[in-house]
Amino acid sequence: MSASLYEPIYVYKPVAPNIGVVDGPFEYLTVAGIRLPLPFTTRMTVVRLSDGDLFLHSPVRFERRLADELEKLGRVRHLISPNQFHYAHIGEWADAFPDAIAWASPRVRQRARARHLNIRFARDLDSTPPEEWAVRTSTRHSFQEATSRSSLSFTERHEASSSPTQSSTSSSTK
Repeated sequence: MSASLYEPIYVYKPVAPNIGVVDGPFEYLTVAGIRLPLPFTTRMTVVRLSDGDLFLHSPVRFERRLADELEKLGRVRHLISPNQFHYAHIGEWADAFPDAIAWASPRVRQRARARHLNIRFARDLDSTPPEEWAVRTSTRHSFQEATSRSSLSFTERHEASSSPTQSSTSSSTK
């Protein structure tokens, strides 16, 4: 069994007005200093807020060419760690965009310290979204439609490009 990337990587892919995704390279888990041979794919969601600022959810590894492309869409302003596993590259983006706000999900500060990652989180997330993230209702509906359409189109694209052997392997690993 081998994993495959959602290519192209490091390219903004729009899925709806003001919403897109960027697929990144493989990442690997390291446990007790041992890198496990289980690659997993990475994906960042990019949302342009109603004020034109960008919200990067679960940033992939920083890449200058991608950052330049995103700056054409808006000002990189919010770097979001959605949970304790999807925060590792926020520090790289914060270094490149020092005016961006790095948001820490619960317990992610402790996890980053334990892994000796120097990430300067500016604010903490809680159950209420910050006012800075306010979006128009039409954008909210577009997001719901886009996520449904994006999931469907990826599934259709994946099944169409897979051979029968790959399809049966893929579905058994889901």
